[in-house]
Order: sequence, then structure tokens, then C-alpha cells
Amino acid sequence: MAGGDRRGGRLDLAPGPASSWPKDRNDRRAVGSPASAAGCRGGIIVSRNLEGARIVLTGAGAGIGKAAWSQLEARGATVCGIDLRGDGAIITADVRDSTAMAAAMQAAADRLGGIDILVNNAGIGTAQDAAVTPDAAARATIEVNLLGAWTATAAAAPYLIASHGHVVNVASGLALVPMPYSAAYSASKRALAAYSDVLRLEYRGRLTVTTILPGYIRTSIHDGPAALGLSLEGIVPADSVEQAAAAVVRACLRREREISTSRRTAVSLKLARHFPRLTEAIVSRRTGALGSSWSSAAAGHAREA
Repeated sequence: MAGGDRRGGRLDLAPGPASSWPKDRNDRRAVGSPASAAGCRGGIIVSRNLEGARIVLTGAGAGIGKAAWSQLEARGATVCGIDLRGDGAIITADVRDSTAMAAAMQAAADRLGGIDILVNNAGIGTAQDAAVTPDAAARATIEVNLLGAWTATAAAAPYLIASHGHVVNVASGLALVPMPYSAAYSASKRALAAYSDVLRLEYRGRLTVTTILPGYIRTSIHDGPAALGLSLEGIVPADSVEQAAAAVVRACLRREREISTSRRTAVSLKLARHFPRLTEAIVSRRTGALGSSWSSAAAGHAREA
């Protein structure tokens, strides 16, 4: 592990192992050259290929994580996955557990020879009434989606700073577009976007940070709400898992501040930012039937209790 300590609340490091990414040092040219294969973000050189990049990916076992792993390796990166359910190739750890994550990051760094990029993809989705006391599922959603990414970043920070690395936080379009019965999920993802901004500011010149705002992606994260009659299918246009994975690759390559998973999603997010009342009216009209579905489901749970 790269040696480091915290002085005045800031992480200071001794030099860590050198990265081979990018392999071609001629790629490390300044911005402004028409022929440049690299750019600069916040004073840090940015590569245009992933050959030799050492990437740690949380939530790697399924969905966006699994697809992103495949696409990253196709671009030449070496990837180490972390998931709640590991299989040997994937390191087993709960992102909420700081001790487990510290051990997992050390194991990942040992496998890879360091860490250049961390992709915080682990997340869960639940549904709840915004005016009802948060239950265990709501609290777990915030813990995994926000504090899990924060915990993983803290565990990887010594390695990332040593390599002038990059953090990719997979948030959600629901960080900006309100959706009924998504209070914990939406709040956690908006908070994750805010965390990205603070991390970028505090470690400017030492780290770069991208927030990804995916649209509706058909993965198992929606299974729980769908079982309660709160499916977004047919209400919100879907982006594909492959598009979401491609956004992760793009974030690793370009180190942009924020990206989405499709042009359609980008337009929707721009509308939500600049015309929030219009966005709420559109969402309300499209999701009107969800209220009766939720009421029926809630009544059923009350009878079971």
C-alpha cells in the first residue's frame, strides 16, 4: 500500500508504485496540440486509451458492472471487481464496511500493482412513501448508494492519489428527475453527485472525478419496486445496459465532469435542471397510475403484518 497519513484532515502520501498507463509517454502532451492523444483535467494528464489502466469496479457481479468490466477489458484495461457476492475472481466485500473495503482495496492493488481508476457502481433500489418514517430498506439504500461509494473512495484514495487517478461515481438520472416513491434512491443519488463535486474540489490537481447520470436501465435494481407495482417500464424510455457500460468507459477515457448514457437522457436531464416545474408536471402525468399501485401494495403489506 502507498504510504500515507492525514494531516489537517488531508491525505498526504509518499510516492507509490508507478503506473504503466498510458504506456506511450508521448501521449502525455499538453492540451492544445491538434495531434495530441491526451488532454488535461484540473492539471492532471488524461489518456485517450486504457491500455495498462488498473481499474477497480464495485458492483461488478451483474448488470452495468458486469457489462462495463467486459468493455473496459476490451479497451486494454486490467480490471478487478468487488461485489457483495464474490466468486474468487471478484473480491467479496460490503461497500458499507470500512474494514472490509480497506482489505478489498489492498487486495485489488496487490493484484493490479496499484489503482488508476475506481468505478463506484455498487447500488440498490427500493421504494417508499416520502412522508412515512424511513424503514430499514430506505436506510440501506442511502448507506449503500452514498456512504458505500464514499467508503470505497476513502479505501482507494492512497492508491489513486499516488497514481494521479480518477474516480467514477455512477449516480442516476433520478438525482435530477423526480419520480414518485423513490425518496431514498433519488436522495442517495443526488447526494452522490454532490459528493463527487466536493471530492473534485478538495483534491483538485491530485484526482479527477466523473459523475455518470444513467437513464432508466433494465437491471435487477428495479426488481424490488416493480414487485410493488412501481415499474418504470413503459413510463420512462429505457437506455441499454451496453449504453451504460459505454458511459463508464467514456468516463475513464475522458475524465469529464459529468456524462449521461444517451442523448435522449441528456436532454431530459437538461430539461429537469432548467425547467423543474415543467418536468414535475410531465412526470406526474406519466406516473399517475403508480399512486393506486402503491396504495394497493401498501394495503397488502398492512394486512400481512
